[in-house]
Amino acid sequence: LLPLAGDKLLTGSADRTIRLWDTVDAKQMGTLRGHGDCVRALAMCGSGVFCSAANDCTLKYWSLDLGGNGLDQSIGFCLQTLSGHDSFVYALAVRENGDVISGAEDRTVKVWREGKLVSSIRLPDSVWSVAALPNGDIAAACADGVTRVFTQAEERGAPEEELAAFSALVANRTMELKCAL
Repeated sequence: LLPLAGDKLLTGSADRTIRLWDTVDAKQMGTLRGHGDCVRALAMCGSGVFCSAANDCTLKYWSLDLGGNGLDQSIGFCLQTLSGHDSFVYALAVRENGDVISGAEDRTVKVWREGKLVSSIRLPDSVWSVAALPNGDIAAACADGVTRVFTQAEERGAPEEELAAFSALVANRTMELKCAL
């Protein structure tokens, strides 16, 4: 679910669609199609642009027309498709600088800048939720019941022994998942 201005709401669905709703009139304003599997997450990326993530292992940037179009129910179109995950993408967040953060079943958190993958963090288990923290750090909640915070700020970094234990934990976990496109 992605609440929008003007009593509008975007929803992602198992039927592979994204729908725009008018919450006052309880009416659907339009549908976007393009994902090959369930749409799992939505996030606003700036004025008139949002991002979606799905079980087809992709993220998509979409234009958004909140007015809709009564003739063809068009509410926007796909601007770009991002590939890089090897399994279902469950979560999205957006940093203040516009970077999009994604978390997936493939045990990775990925950071995308202007449609390009700029960073990938391997975790010990599936990533179910991500958050862009106000200080630029990234929080990732995983299926192992642990939420981890990643930073580029040296003063907030974990002690060396904790980093070594994390690296060993990640190295000892294997998962063979590939996206079937």
